[in-house]
Amino acid sequence: MPLTKLNFTGSGQGALISVLPTGSVLQTIQGTSDSKYTLDSADTWENTGFVSLTFPNALQSNSKVLVRINVLLGEAQDNGWASRTAVTIFENSTNKGHATYGIVSSSAHDNGSANTQYKAESMSGELLFTPSVTNGTYALYCKAPSSYVRTIGGASINSSNTPIGNTQVTLQEIKG
Repeated sequence: MPLTKLNFTGSGQGALISVLPTGSVLQTIQGTSDSKYTLDSADTWENTGFVSLTFPNALQSNSKVLVRINVLLGEAQDNGWASRTAVTIFENSTNKGHATYGIVSSSAHDNGSANTQYKAESMSGELLFTPSVTNGTYALYCKAPSSYVRTIGGASINSSNTPIGNTQVTLQEIKG
């Protein structure tokens, strides 16, 4: 995208925002966690507790929000291969992703073989959505269709050799 010269003579944040081109990033927030969350219920969205984010300034009425999620997913060895785990963002009590698949879903089992509790899969996803409020709180949720143990933030087994990963959630207000 070419650089744009802004001719700004007004005062205040609202006047400055009005001269920015559509698609400009107005504000960015990020939450990270080095913790692990164990998910073991079936077909229920669970709050990981990793992030609780609120934009410092109220969102503009015509803005969109871009969310980026990066997590490490681990699973217990339970012959439950090819069974997804999904992650999503909730805005207050509203799931902004798909009701079943969230924003991104995956499985850490490569083929249902033994020792999968030592493996982890990196999951990344993003979604551009229209916020339903101008001052929402955003939290990371996860869900799986079956009840065997899944772990967000690393492998299911803790040892010095198993993968542990930083969970990252970034949200940006995009001018509409």
